[in-house]
Amino acid sequence: MTSARIGFTVDLPGDLARWRLNDPSTGAGVVLDLTVHDVDLMRYYFDADPVAVTAMGLTSGAAPHGIKDNVTSVWEFPGHLLVICQDTFLVPFGGTAVEIHGTKGSVLGADVLWQKPQGRVTVRTQSGTREVPVEHVIPYDQTIGDFVDA
Repeated sequence: MTSARIGFTVDLPGDLARWRLNDPSTGAGVVLDLTVHDVDLMRYYFDADPVAVTAMGLTSGAAPHGIKDNVTSVWEFPGHLLVICQDTFLVPFGGTAVEIHGTKGSVLGADVLWQKPQGRVTVRTQSGTREVPVEHVIPYDQTIGDFVDA
């Protein structure tokens, strides 16, 4: 693997804006709402913690109290693997994405980072692009089932 990209470029529905945008003392903002899940997924995929992180964030308008609602970060993982992450509450039509890139191909997940089962996964190689069949399950149901089975 050489690089990855992950992000939630979404519009935050008004009914979800409570702690996410209104109260800095509750850990508000896009980083504590979305980016924590991004880094957790990358840690799982690469079985490692980032060794360096740099980020830039802005209060672009949705957050009234100077809370960051638009953040882009770059994470370095062991083995010279770079991950680019963009999380924002200000892009209503961007969707979610996970991409893993290597020298022999790329795996692309589009709209797969949601609480509801949806999205598609494709693989691109020298041979072309093919869609990977995905069994769409409700993540919470899967988690509870795995817990009960344990």
